[in-house]
Amino acid sequence: MLTPHYTAIEYERRFLVTAAPNLPGPAIQITDRHLAGTRVYLRNARFPDGTVVQRLCKQYAADGTASAAIAIEELTPHDFALYAHMEANVIIKRRWMVAVNGNTVAIDVFSGPLQDLVLCEVAAAVEAEILGFVAPTWAPTEVTGEPFFAGGTLAFAIPDQLNARLATISA
Repeated sequence: MLTPHYTAIEYERRFLVTAAPNLPGPAIQITDRHLAGTRVYLRNARFPDGTVVQRLCKQYAADGTASAAIAIEELTPHDFALYAHMEANVIIKRRWMVAVNGNTVAIDVFSGPLQDLVLCEVAAAVEAEILGFVAPTWAPTEVTGEPFFAGGTLAFAIPDQLNARLATISA
């Protein structure tokens, strides 16, 4: 049975990974289809056990801090297929969930046009849970406040833009 949709405030911080740690076991395979001209995306997540979760998501604009509202609706395969025909830019990534300093973080390794990008993300429903997060040495640069590193922007980035942005940050 699908769960009803929800809208929630999500607090998250993102960091550039410069040297990925040893990543355990198989990853979650994620394909996000960002619908052109919107803040809406379709997510297809395939878990290592074969479970597939398909969602329609809307990420609202962040207020410049670590918070943003997100609306999520789980979809049937039929509904997902209907939306999947809409014009979209695609992000493909593998996600590992790892423990870092007492927190569970997502390590996203991107492929395709974003293949040079690896991000570490910590998220929580309560802001206090992430404010004290200390990034590991392999993810030294926080990009939470950088609009370029939001999924809705990354979906439309080309490799030259990504490489130029990474060069300015690491300079």
